[in-house]
Amino acid sequence: MSDVPDGFPDPDDFYWELVKKNVGVYSKEEQQRLRDSYVVIFGLGGVGGIQAILCARMGIGHVSGVDPDEFEISNLNRQMVATASNLGKDKAVAAEEAVKAINPYISTHFIKASVDEDNVVSLIEGADVVIEAVDDMPSRVIIHRTARELGVPSVGMSGSPPNRGFVSSFFPAGVAYEDILNLPGKGQKLTDLQLRQRIADIKKARAWYSVKAGAPREWAEDFCAGKAGSMPISVRTGAVHASRRSNVARAGSTASESRSMNCASAPWRIARQKFSSMRRRGWSWAGKPSSRSRAACATQATMSSVSASD
Repeated sequence: MSDVPDGFPDPDDFYWELVKKNVGVYSKEEQQRLRDSYVVIFGLGGVGGIQAILCARMGIGHVSGVDPDEFEISNLNRQMVATASNLGKDKAVAAEEAVKAINPYISTHFIKASVDEDNVVSLIEGADVVIEAVDDMPSRVIIHRTARELGVPSVGMSGSPPNRGFVSSFFPAGVAYEDILNLPGKGQKLTDLQLRQRIADIKKARAWYSVKAGAPREWAEDFCAGKAGSMPISVRTGAVHASRRSNVARAGSTASESRSMNCASAPWRIARQKFSSMRRRGWSWAGKPSSRSRAACATQATMSSVSASD
């Protein structure tokens, strides 16, 4: 194996030395499940890049990454794989190099590509867990919807200024991503350009809501024009009053079908009702309590290493 330095320990010895301090967090049987698991990460920037690194460090055996972009100077403030020497390099290439530098034996398949209706199935097939860390709402819908259809658990992570973060896991038999966010067009293909634009505009509405909660107006204007990404959450947390933070937490992740600026709490009422119904039927956030599949184990491991900035 060309990535393995001369005189390196054999794969088994290296792996169990790498993860020996995970003992107590995971049993040896659970750690073996992680080693046998296949995780695919969509987006390799602020969220996806650190998840790729953490997957390697926690002992996930097979990791795939998908991202269409190259590193820019503006990525350096928050994206862990971004370095001055990586500027202009494909994020997929740099992330794969970072993962291999941690565990040269890890199985990887990182590609430079955008996700869409025509390639998403081939990108997800065979995975035990999907991590969604992309910037745009239509791609998020496509990823979570397809994972659900293929019976694969998915984890969504994102962040918006001034201090809002969203992390949730979605299981095939649980509440769907589109239901949680009350998104329009459930079940409709996103080849419908008008529907695609309606969903994309939801994120712009959240940017303007962030301005009400303390984010800079200039940032929102650039964000909605496609000139800026999300800001590091930690930058503005100290400038926002606690009650305002509470308002953002309650309203920041909602979406309206009819009015893009509406941040009503109806989606959360719907979600609470559905989760209550699931609990009455013996389900938990992570599926049936008795389930300990390798997918569930890998999802639990991923959720324990969450980062919350786009």
